[in-house]
Amino acid sequence: MEHIKKINDGVDLNHYNKSLNLERAMKYGYRVPQGLIIEQTYFEEVTREFLIRSKESDFINISLAKKFIKNVEFPKLLIEELSNFFGESDHLIVRSNFKNEDSEITSNAGTFESIGPIHNNSKSIINAIKQVWKSGLSSGLDNFRNASIIIQKYIDFQISGVSFTRDPVTLEKRTFTEVTNENGSIESGIEPVFNLYNNSISTGNEEVKSDYMSKSYMELLNVTLNKLENDFESSYGIDVEWGIYNNDVYIVQIRPITSSINKLNTMLDKGPRFINLDSNEIHNFEWPKFYKTLIRKHWIKRHWMKENVNKESNIFTYKLGFLVMNFEDLFNISEDTSDRLLKIWDSKYLYLIAEISGIKLERIFEKESLLGNLRVILKKIGIKENEPLIFWVSEFFIPDISGIVSQNLDGEKLIEYIPGDLAGLKNNKDIEFSRYLINKEGIIKSKHINESKYLYSFDDNFNSVKKENFENTILNEEQVKIISLMPEKMGKIQVDVEWIIKGKKIYIYDVSTESDIGKISYDNNIISSGYCRGNVIMLSEFELQKLEKASRFHVSVDEDFIEQKEISAKPEIYKYIRKLKNINENEDIILHAPYPSSILSLFIPYVGGFIFEKGSIMSHLGIKLRESGTPAIISKVNKFNRNKIFFIENGSLREDY
Repeated sequence: MEHIKKINDGVDLNHYNKSLNLERAMKYGYRVPQGLIIEQTYFEEVTREFLIRSKESDFINISLAKKFIKNVEFPKLLIEELSNFFGESDHLIVRSNFKNEDSEITSNAGTFESIGPIHNNSKSIINAIKQVWKSGLSSGLDNFRNASIIIQKYIDFQISGVSFTRDPVTLEKRTFTEVTNENGSIESGIEPVFNLYNNSISTGNEEVKSDYMSKSYMELLNVTLNKLENDFESSYGIDVEWGIYNNDVYIVQIRPITSSINKLNTMLDKGPRFINLDSNEIHNFEWPKFYKTLIRKHWIKRHWMKENVNKESNIFTYKLGFLVMNFEDLFNISEDTSDRLLKIWDSKYLYLIAEISGIKLERIFEKESLLGNLRVILKKIGIKENEPLIFWVSEFFIPDISGIVSQNLDGEKLIEYIPGDLAGLKNNKDIEFSRYLINKEGIIKSKHINESKYLYSFDDNFNSVKKENFENTILNEEQVKIISLMPEKMGKIQVDVEWIIKGKKIYIYDVSTESDIGKISYDNNIISSGYCRGNVIMLSEFELQKLEKASRFHVSVDEDFIEQKEISAKPEIYKYIRKLKNINENEDIILHAPYPSSILSLFIPYVGGFIFEKGSIMSHLGIKLRESGTPAIISKVNKFNRNKIFFIENGSLREDY
């Protein structure tokens, strides 16, 4: 019949992603539950007259569209053909297949309905089609006319689950599987029976393993997943819903893994750029593991310095962050773009760290020769042309003076310094420091000026050396005053501050603490990376279940339709949105909830991050949080002081300083 196509190995590029990926899987020889596709052309034809009569720009058309779906009559012949196709199959499942599902940028996971198992009869099929079609309106009227629906034979799998062929947070190459014996419990955010990482059980117990996942099943699944990723040639790995029946693996759904790292790769198409570590933009992307370690090491200190030190106009910090570009940018960069990049940094030299094709680089270059040196190095490595280039770049000054200032328990400050550069030499016993001891009133209590004529500097290869016959450099009174105040600007926590002087500017080089900057670090699991800082608002399990009951369909994160969705949501949901909006906070709101329910996706625009007591990294909400770059963790902590500020930073939960 026209507008209805069988899911088979004849890949139709006009089909939307969900059905297209199933057809591709069949083409590559994988088992897919028997099914049919009601194509978009059918829904376009059915809704044509309605749309001519209505103005699409008016949000009230969503309400009219729902009434249209409720009252529409499907041709008897069409429904009979659908039912007869499945023959003696007792049960079916009806799935969404909308235009804005399962792309490399957004999955819309959990946004639309899948209804099943349902009885194989006309009434059940019609009701399920209408319910799935109606759920598409949660992301706008476009899905009213551009709908498509998949109907498949329902298979009562012996075991089922969800697998990512990459870590969904870091996108590292490893198989990540969650298995459950409850239909839909993973996607809805409730904890799975157990997890599998690269063929071994990481949580759960041996009894569960023997009952639900034998060694032969694990081997069968992993062979299938590895082959699938190779066949689909996905840049980011694949997210697979699967089931095992009679020793065969069936592919229920397959899509690219979506996370904010995809945005980083998309951003590379816009040309080379520098992302400053001090900017909030640094948290909008999911960085590879090597660079995440650098961010974790430096970001908290930088944030601390920015909040407490950089308010003083006569104290500076180094510019550091990521220079990102693709292969073509580096080898075909225009003169204007090159000049624009080099003007970012004030120093003559740049310190660079990178991991390219598994090879770690650490170099100091003259700024003007940076791009040329990178071309030479990458040619030697033999980088692939499609590999993104990410460089950790910091300003590098050869200082006139460098030193450390610390504060003791009595409030006295000790300034120690040398001419030249302290870096790499501070553990050298031969260093002869000049010293100032300043009391808590800011008066110099004592001083010792070293008269040795040494300069601690670098040779041509930037190795630290001690040079003789140089006149000593002495701090002036204004410099002593500024440097002595540095520890006080760091708040209540005891710190040592490393600083340098270059010309007339004083730079903070590093900060060391007697304890972590955050007072408390909590045990947790990361669902989505990123940063937020604010008060924790508690959502009880009773309140969450009340919100879940208040909406019959899940809602997506789409700024264009947020007002419309608020109006179409039930009063209980809208009331909670108003509550979040009306909280008078200078900081973000961190929402604490029992588990990552899909209904919470409606609140993403109004909160900075999420804390869950339990849940699955593969939940539909987890996927949306990674797509939007919203930080979220699973933490054992379930009590928070309402007057305290907490921050989530790439998996860490801390009470702020």
